Amino acid sequence: MPQTFTGVVQFANGAPAANVTVHLFDADVITEDDDLTVEPGVSDGKGVFTVQYDPSRDLDFADVFRPYLQFNYMHHGEARSHQADLQPN
Repeated sequence: MPQTFTGVVQFANGAPAANVTVHLFDADVITEDDDLTVEPGVSDGKGVFTVQYDPSRDLDFADVFRPYLQFNYMHHGEARSHQADLQPN
């Protein structure tokens, strides 16, 4: 059953970041990280986004659930990506 995560993405100076695509992943140690995203989020003019994800898409049942968000955006015409852990180590 899909769940949602809502947040705000901002630049380092506190300005809202619009048009940032957000995915939710589960980090894996041995295999490739699992993309749990059902519907990616896209931030609006205020930086607000909502991403839909499904925890049951985690394909490695033996590992520890370590979710993180991946932000994809353009900066001065160059594609950029940033990750943020949802649970501290």
